[in-house]
Amino acid sequence: MTSMKNVRTTPTSATPNRLKDRAACPSLREQAVRVWAQALFCSPLRPTDRPDAFTVCQTIVEQLTACSALPGGCAELVAHEAGEYPENFPERMAWCQSTVDRAYSTLLTPLRTASL
Repeated sequence: MTSMKNVRTTPTSATPNRLKDRAACPSLREQAVRVWAQALFCSPLRPTDRPDAFTVCQTIVEQLTACSALPGGCAELVAHEAGEYPENFPERMAWCQSTVDRAYSTLLTPLRTASL
């Protein structure tokens, strides 16, 4: 069992300050949206379902779990689908990216505001 006196509570040089954290967030968000859009792309969810933010996030988590068994993850399935149905790929991926971006904003804005 770890004693409390061994737990580090002060920031280390590896811990960025709040300003650096905020500067890194846009690129982190872009990467998250890209990965989550791939997961949504692989899911059965479609624009006609008109999913809310919670449904989108729940679907993404389920799909990331399912794709984790594949060597290339969801990206492998996306590449396959893009090759099989190139005419549908741009529109579907654009929908996935905008839907994920909207869900990300909807669910994370309250968290971001609370931490300021």
